[in-house]
Amino acid sequence: MKFFLALAALSLFGWSHDVLARTEFTVEESAIECIRVIGPVPELREMSRRVEKMDPGRMVGFVVKLSTKANRRALEAFADVTDSPHEGFQQSRNGVIRLDLSSAGGEFRDASGAKTPTLPRDRFVLFIMSETVAAHIATQRSKCGSRMRFDKAPFEQLLRGNRETLRGMLDQERR
Repeated sequence: MKFFLALAALSLFGWSHDVLARTEFTVEESAIECIRVIGPVPELREMSRRVEKMDPGRMVGFVVKLSTKANRRALEAFADVTDSPHEGFQQSRNGVIRLDLSSAGGEFRDASGAKTPTLPRDRFVLFIMSETVAAHIATQRSKCGSRMRFDKAPFEQLLRGNRETLRGMLDQERR
């Protein structure tokens, strides 16, 4: 049972070494226009402790807005688009979007949660990563919603769904 839960977690959040993903679109820090922290995700921290045997620190869900060019290229990269279980979102069946922050330093390279199968919605993408990563991006970019209208409600719902999935996986492992 533990193996199944670990495999499910790896595929859900893209922690694997692209064994399951055939397409990987990389978003570099320069393509991020703004950031908005949505909320904490303690379940991913616990999953990381159990699966990777390391503590990444406090985990948060945050949304980044991509540049028009990066958004267009990301959507063009995936031919296998399907509706997400979360209303109003689409995802790739065989690919992920990876947030590359290696220009910020080695500590952010291959950080937990840096991949998502959920495609951009109105140029916005949700990632669940360490609070340190979100804080770093926030020092480099403005807050989404400070200059433009940003509806965070669908992303809060997506984050709640991800947290419920993780909570269910953690509960199954305990049995």
